[in-house]
Amino acid sequence: MSITEQTLKALGRSRARMRELQVIQLSPGAHADAFDALGGSKSAVQDSISGKSLLDLLGGPEHGKFLDAFSRADWVTMSGPDLAPILDAGHCLLETLLPNSFPRDLRHFFVDLSHPDTRAGTAVLDIIQRLQSHGEVIVGFNPSSLKDTLENLGESSDDSVERSLARARSALGVGACILSSEKNYAAAERAEANYLISRYEHGDQSSLNELGTNFGTAYCAAGLLGIEEKHLLPIAVAAVETQLSTKSYPSWVEIERHIRQNPS
Repeated sequence: MSITEQTLKALGRSRARMRELQVIQLSPGAHADAFDALGGSKSAVQDSISGKSLLDLLGGPEHGKFLDAFSRADWVTMSGPDLAPILDAGHCLLETLLPNSFPRDLRHFFVDLSHPDTRAGTAVLDIIQRLQSHGEVIVGFNPSSLKDTLENLGESSDDSVERSLARARSALGVGACILSSEKNYAAAERAEANYLISRYEHGDQSSLNELGTNFGTAYCAAGLLGIEEKHLLPIAVAAVETQLSTKSYPSWVEIERHIRQNPS
């Protein structure tokens, strides 16, 4: 069975479970929208989070509702370009939300530093490392934020994106590190690191940001579905290519169709 056939089989077997999964997005970004397009559910409090401080929400009348919604979330996301909302969300998670919520066997965190303007400082790296004890953590990078991370961790960067990502993953102690940059995509997981080049033209900077959001969302969602690591990067790149064709965040059905039509 070819890798394409294996990927399609894994995706077809698992994607029906998507409707059981919930996302809560704790800082500005469109990951919840991309997750919704894949068939997942947004948190019941997602709309009330938009544009508000998490500290204000937790200190207000919706405190209990917010804690309940968070306890139900399978995927928790934080993203840039500004690090302040990520730091705010991270501190709320570690100091308030996680200590007052029931633990979940299936809870993944995604810290997305892939926006072209995002720089990775030591404070956000500390949050990433501390989160790993509460669930699986995946970190998204662009080349600049990856370089910043390695420097702050006292690690050397490498001409090989795969080796640099692998060093970052090992030093941070997280489940996976992924990278998106124009037509280049990579992932470093526990077993190995891989690199793929998309055949599609990616357009302007704004569309690149949306593609990075979709790439990270598809990668993490496939992982939440229990799909093997070796299939996650090809699925996420297929999601990006599908978005370039449909001009919107794709569904799993659309991604499967794209893989069948472009088996290489």
